[in-house]
Amino acid sequence: MFHRGAILPISFVLVSLLLFSCAPRPTIREDRARESISAPDPIRKLFTTALDEYKEGEWEKSTKHFQELITQYPYTSLTDDALYYVGEIYLQKGEYSAAAVQFESLMRHFPSSPKYQEAQWSLSNCYFNMGRYEDALKTALGLLPTINIRALWRGRLFILIGDCYAALKDPMAALSWYTRARREVPSEEREGIRDKIVALLDQDLNADTYREIEIVYRGTFIARYARYKLAQWYFHKGNFKEASDLLRETLKESSAEVFYPLMEDLWREIQKSATKEVVIGCILPLQGRAKPFGMKALKGIELAMGAFRPQQWPFKVRLIIWDSGGEPSLAKEGVKALATQGVVAIIGPLLSHTSIAAATEAEAQKVPLMTLSPLSGIAKKGRYIFQNSLTYSSQVEALVKYAFNELGIVTYAILYPRNSYGMTFKKLFQQEVESYGGTLVVAASYTDAQTDFGDVIKEMVEYLPTKNPEEEPKPIIVTLVSAKLASILFANWNSFNRGFSIYGRS
Repeated sequence: MFHRGAILPISFVLVSLLLFSCAPRPTIREDRARESISAPDPIRKLFTTALDEYKEGEWEKSTKHFQELITQYPYTSLTDDALYYVGEIYLQKGEYSAAAVQFESLMRHFPSSPKYQEAQWSLSNCYFNMGRYEDALKTALGLLPTINIRALWRGRLFILIGDCYAALKDPMAALSWYTRARREVPSEEREGIRDKIVALLDQDLNADTYREIEIVYRGTFIARYARYKLAQWYFHKGNFKEASDLLRETLKESSAEVFYPLMEDLWREIQKSATKEVVIGCILPLQGRAKPFGMKALKGIELAMGAFRPQQWPFKVRLIIWDSGGEPSLAKEGVKALATQGVVAIIGPLLSHTSIAAATEAEAQKVPLMTLSPLSGIAKKGRYIFQNSLTYSSQVEALVKYAFNELGIVTYAILYPRNSYGMTFKKLFQQEVESYGGTLVVAASYTDAQTDFGDVIKEMVEYLPTKNPEEEPKPIIVTLVSAKLASILFANWNSFNRGFSIYGRS
């Protein structure tokens, strides 16, 4: 018969047995493996073979034998070494993700391995090259307690931490670690860190950051380069006086710096730009039938150049205007005349036939020409020819796409002016409609001087016969374009404002 006092110890034993019998297999640790499981001769032989292959650069064979050891003998005192060397092979091959897996496994299962810190260092490099900058930084910072033991790592570790902060867009922290690294590395390696610092300052930082760097590192090349970058920032903002004042003082202190020629170049640019005048030519039809279009284009150009508002440019801009009158010969003559006056570029012409003549001459004169003509292919006439206008084909493509996809119109009629302009649009529109599977039912034209289109439209319409003679016949051809499509045509497409009309129905 059991006493009550004996029940508790027995219960404790039973519960303990149950818990330990159900517990999962414990994680293998390096210290236990080394103490309880030595590496038999076959394992040592396999490891030696793999290591010799590693040293000889036979990475494929070495990887195969190391992985065989890891798979078949995961608990030996050589397993951590095998993991490390496989990771190094992947790292040297640039396979950073695969390398990281090996180093992570070593650090997780063998926390007391002699290779632990080396694996940690390599893992931080893997993370950095994988773009995992926060993980790289965290892993690298974990090595700081060991740098007193491994003094040779100090400079390299500080550089890596600086690289991480630079990648994370923290220039002040990056500079702090780079400057610490320069004090640790041999003199022949300091130029490499200097290059990193200059590259960091070249990242278009904001003005406040450059000012802070100049204050923190006053008296060093870092401060002088930061002032140069700040002067450059002022220059690009058009503040020539601030840029000039800042750079003047910096030049006196920086004559021995390798970047001194860059400062001299900037100084010359500042002095030149302070009095610089940019001359731009403009060729437009300001007389003749195209005068209304030429005048509109001219007002747009003047508006963009600041003629109707306070000066916004960091330099003076002068516009020389040439009237082509809509004539190709005058447009060609205008290019020659403007080129002799030292224009940096020419805007225009507007009309297609004048643009072709001007483009030919501009290419010969080697003067950049920004034509406003919508003529397809004109920009392909030379290296100096550019185009800022929708081509005829791009206008028609956008219009037909909208009519089909948004409005559901599938049948069309066209009313167009009887000239080359109208014929071009009629042909392009018909081709585009047919490419969508639509149908052009009828097309009619009118003369340039015509103002009454009633008779032309009536000819485009067929009527259903009526039983009642007094009843008006009903049109059966495509109805005139809906108000929605009409608003698009006349509000968005200037070309169609000049007489090209499209009708359709869904």
